[in-house]
Amino acid sequence: MLLIGYIIVGITVGLDVPTSWSLIAEYAPKYKRGFLMAFTNVFWYIGPIVMLLLGIAFEPYGALTFRVVFGVLAAVAIITWFLRRGLTESPRWALVAGKATVVQEALKQLAGEQAAPQANASQSTQPQYKYKWSDIFKYKKGLAFIIPIYIFWGVPAGTFGFFLPYFFKDIGFTTTTMAYVGQILWFITAIIGVVAVYMPLSDRLNRNVMYAVAAAICAASFAVPIFLPFSILWVALFNVIGFGFGHGMWLWPQTRVWSTELFPTEVRNSAQGFAWSWMRFALGVWSLVVPT
Repeated sequence: MLLIGYIIVGITVGLDVPTSWSLIAEYAPKYKRGFLMAFTNVFWYIGPIVMLLLGIAFEPYGALTFRVVFGVLAAVAIITWFLRRGLTESPRWALVAGKATVVQEALKQLAGEQAAPQANASQSTQPQYKYKWSDIFKYKKGLAFIIPIYIFWGVPAGTFGFFLPYFFKDIGFTTTTMAYVGQILWFITAIIGVVAVYMPLSDRLNRNVMYAVAAAICAASFAVPIFLPFSILWVALFNVIGFGFGHGMWLWPQTRVWSTELFPTEVRNSAQGFAWSWMRFALGVWSLVVPT
């Protein structure tokens, strides 16, 4: 039962995540894209924190814990489904797809009824070319850049997401609650990085320089445990806090912004899904090795 549910959720997330990023990026004003995209990172971290706190609260109740956690997730999914039924399609996508009625409806909701006649007048023609997902390969340089970037972030982040509680056992976090608290610390430091650094500065500072700084902080956080045992408390904290803050302050949110900006509206969503799938595949193979 759990495996079937896990597969269904995996397929759904694979459909939803690239679409959500593409939609937000297409709505965001040019000089606010980093700020608005960063909200996806914040909620990306808040979600696991809520689930971990529920796990801590219901741990004494055994199997009921899982029922509560999955029940909350089901409620969130149902609410999201209802909200998205009324979601406005991206006018940019509708424009290149030649869908005049979608553009008209979007303009009505965004700008009021007076925008409708303009939509009718300007969107009367259909595109001469029908775009396919394989058109993403016309943008080989973008794929060659963003896929490795995704993998290099996804492998350490996914390792923490799956295995961090086991690492904490090396420093004496013998109970599930203690391990969960340690993992919450990682998510909180990432949120601090996003809110304190990336959101106010992402659309103002040099992206390449700041990405290099964030990557260096993350690299340092993993370099120390190579030479000193992770079982030393300050080493573990340096690793968790350094990686959390470093990838939150720039590395992860900037990767999302780059991945949406590298591809045109016509194939943006397909490109996000393609790049994301390579990262998840690499993480899956890596996760087979980590326990050994």
